[in-house]
Amino acid sequence: MRKAEVKINDTLAGWLTQDENGYNFTYDKKYLGSNNPEPVSLTLSLQEDPFLSVKFCFHFLMV
Repeated sequence: MRKAEVKINDTLAGWLTQDENGYNFTYDKKYLGSNNPEPVSLTLSLQEDPFLSVKFCFHFLMV
């Protein structure tokens, strides 16, 4: 399994993982509970449930 931190302005926003089942993105609970968290992408809205993708990695807006 591969795992990467996803940060916004040097703040941990969540985790992107890849395993034999595909890709998974999960927001960090501390980030979701912070003041005015921003989504990491327009397609990955703020939520506690993980996002799953079997074939393709999620698109992220890199600033």
